[in-house]
Amino acid sequence: MIDDSAPCKETLGRIAVDIERRAGQKRWTDRTGFLMERDVMVASFAMRKLLDTPGKISDGAEAERVQVLSHPLKGQPPDFWSRHEFWEMFDLKQGKREQISVRELCNRVVHSVVFSFNGSEEPQHRLEGIFVASDFSSKRSLTYIEVTELVRVLRVYAHDDVVYMAMHRDADGRMRVTEACRERPRELE
Repeated sequence: MIDDSAPCKETLGRIAVDIERRAGQKRWTDRTGFLMERDVMVASFAMRKLLDTPGKISDGAEAERVQVLSHPLKGQPPDFWSRHEFWEMFDLKQGKREQISVRELCNRVVHSVVFSFNGSEEPQHRLEGIFVASDFSSKRSLTYIEVTELVRVLRVYAHDDVVYMAMHRDADGRMRVTEACRERPRELE
């Protein structure tokens, strides 16, 4: 659990800017790839921590859906040794648009067996998206998220501000957040 969500949200905002900037880079090095993967991993962990801590993210942000493309598995799922040849294991010509939860995206990143960048062809060589599959999801599909969609979700979480919370004790006497809102309900004004 986290006490203060501000550092997490500030980090998410910075990472969104960095990813957007790096997506426009023409020259990529191993270091650039490492920094990008690190940022996506840290952002995924931060968003998951916000989701796991009651009252740190609004109900609206928690309900946010992520637009991805799912490519079906066409053979054996990747493992540690074969993950770098993922394009042979998934049908990249067949893709189905899906909406998944932010938590599901974070889990696929944090537990990734496959994590790879997708760039445009010459002359641009720009980063367009990321392929990711967790140890669990790789048994079904490969997930592709466009950079613009990833940045959008990061900004939703970075700028989410809970201004009202309702809490109640459950049957066991534990305090539970039952509502976390970006705006104060009108009936309380």
